[in-house]
Amino acid sequence: MQKDLPYIIIAFGIATLFILLSILDIYDPVENKLLDVRFNQRGRIETRNDIATLDIDARSLQDEGRYPWNREKHVPMIKAAQEHDMSAIAFDIFFIERSERELDIKGLSMVQDTILSLDEVRDLFPDPDNELASAAGEAGNVYFAQAFFPQPKKKMPVKKRTDVKHSRLMELKDKGFFSIVDPDDFSTLFDFYDIEPPIEELIENSKGTYLFQTVADPDGVRRKYPLIGIYENRLFPSIALAMALDHFGVSFESIDIRPGKYVSIPLPEPDIDGRSSISIPIDKRGLMQVNWAGDWENNEGQYDIPHYPYWILKKYQQTEYSNHVLARVKELTNSNPEIKGNIKAIFKTAVDKKIAGKKFILNAVKGLAQSIQMENYIQNYPPTKTGRDFFTSINKKPIPAMLSLFNEIKNANIIADVFTLEGKADIDELIKSEKLLYELPWNDYQFSSLRKLQDDLEIAINKTTDETDRKLYNRSK
Repeated sequence: MQKDLPYIIIAFGIATLFILLSILDIYDPVENKLLDVRFNQRGRIETRNDIATLDIDARSLQDEGRYPWNREKHVPMIKAAQEHDMSAIAFDIFFIERSERELDIKGLSMVQDTILSLDEVRDLFPDPDNELASAAGEAGNVYFAQAFFPQPKKKMPVKKRTDVKHSRLMELKDKGFFSIVDPDDFSTLFDFYDIEPPIEELIENSKGTYLFQTVADPDGVRRKYPLIGIYENRLFPSIALAMALDHFGVSFESIDIRPGKYVSIPLPEPDIDGRSSISIPIDKRGLMQVNWAGDWENNEGQYDIPHYPYWILKKYQQTEYSNHVLARVKELTNSNPEIKGNIKAIFKTAVDKKIAGKKFILNAVKGLAQSIQMENYIQNYPPTKTGRDFFTSINKKPIPAMLSLFNEIKNANIIADVFTLEGKADIDELIKSEKLLYELPWNDYQFSSLRKLQDDLEIAINKTTDETDRKLYNRSK
């Protein structure tokens, strides 16, 4: 017994120390600092590249103007998410107040000296709220944030709701964006004394409107994340939990929530790890410990997850969207022999299918009609006929972009014919024989291969100081 006495004293001393640390509120800060050390020692972990953030960075502010922005500026992001089959896009921006509709000066300058109807006057004032809501409804995968006001340590009464706020809360209920519970069963949860839902149009057109708040430790560092929160008798999932449930096809009502223990998600079928359910440990407030992937950006320029600047995605969306719509129109046309060749039928079908806005569909159909017209001309006239001959035949002035399109279509036909006859088509040989319409950037250039030409063009682009020449070389690539 006496031999064990030192160990008993040490164990008793350690237990006493931890009790004192807990009583004096010192244990948690110490454990938090130790947790930070462990994260730093572990370093960055590998993350998925199909989950990313869209950042409003300095260049984006420079391009779009100072923040906050008009809501229609977010529409290209939603369109990009829709066009490229993103599973979801979530805005951590609060749209809780209605936008002011401002007069469009450009639109006003087009008004002639005439009497306008009330609707025509109204149309001069853009409607950012409905533009954003319409884009979200069409995409069908957009989540919006709503603001919650956490209870302080000394609880305060729930703030009386205005009629507008009550109406929005009822719409959230109709959409099934929260669950009604017995507050006594969740009395320890992260709770709120007030709520600010987004405007009605966004609630109606969203995939979900949920809790976006995080919780900071006393030192200001956010090490935990609330999976759930309670407002009166209404239980709200966080955006992360809601998106995970939608991904697995699980309803919020079907999960098992045990404050201080776990949130358990029953899976409709086993996941890739063979699990039939996913259990996430939570504390009594409903907070989970976050396994941070790494710094937002470390000293080596590595990010925790992919980050895309807003301006880049917007530029990409605006340049690619017309091509996307044209591809959809072609796909629709080729899959339906009854409308093939009938421009009006193609337009109507594309509009009925809601593959894009009418303006974009119209431009795509016009482009398709022009392509069909060129195709017919190329097939029915001698191969010596050029793009300029085509435009002369239809009494239109040729423009460089349309001449390039004509040459592309004609070259595609030539390649297809050669391939059909010979079973192969050598692009280099076709350019050398001048069968393909290809304009070399230099008159005395001795063409040997397309790869060599592209290398020479790259060298020329890097060397030249003449902007006209640089544009010519880039077009030739």
